[in-house]
Amino acid sequence: MADMQILERLYSNSRMFDNVALRLDALADLFGPNNGHVVDPTETGFIMNEGCSLNTVFQTEHTTVSNVIFERAGIRFTNHQHKDSIEYVIIVNGSVSFVIDGACRTMTKGDCASIKRGSNHSCVSLEPNTVALAICVPPEKAYVVGS
Repeated sequence: MADMQILERLYSNSRMFDNVALRLDALADLFGPNNGHVVDPTETGFIMNEGCSLNTVFQTEHTTVSNVIFERAGIRFTNHQHKDSIEYVIIVNGSVSFVIDGACRTMTKGDCASIKRGSNHSCVSLEPNTVALAICVPPEKAYVVGS
């Protein structure tokens, strides 16, 4: 009887992992580098560096979801702040050195940061093909605070 329960649990876990893999594949498709549209830097307030792009995946009156793609290591994303938005950043692929209000931290695939309103923040890619997902609630233009 115990063997049967073990087999049932293994089968259940296998199905769960299959579902997780399908969800991760769907997220990769949704937030991949070929999705969304490139945002005009004048609309966002960002100064985009060569080798870095910002793509809006979708936007509502309450939320903006964008992905940031760094083509190679050493690409800097401009130091900026959001006066009225809270921003969540999730590293989808690769790694970055992230600075929030002067505190530096290395973020790798799967790491998430919550950035409060008015916090100065920037990042530098540590490896090629780094992708970060940025969620701003509510949507807002960024205000560049210097490099």
